[in-house]
Amino acid sequence: MAVPRQRSTNARVVRSPQEHINGQKGESAVDKKEFKLGNTTATVYSNLIHKQPHEIKEWFKNELIRGNPVCEQIVEAIAQCSSTKSLK
Repeated sequence: MAVPRQRSTNARVVRSPQEHINGQKGESAVDKKEFKLGNTTATVYSNLIHKQPHEIKEWFKNELIRGNPVCEQIVEAIAQCSSTKSLK
């Protein structure tokens, strides 16, 4: 018999300030590029792949300043990979 879940007394609804915008979804929404290294294939979905390296660097720098959580997670992942690699 399933036990009913109790509702949290601290639950609240947070409304999004932005209205929904109909736009492309899925793979067609952004460009993609595949990178292969050995048996590994990484597919990157991004409109940044057609930009010059200095444009990407500037965009990334601006997004970090704005506090983009995805960019911050990328920095953390790279740092973890670097520290793991240096331990080997």
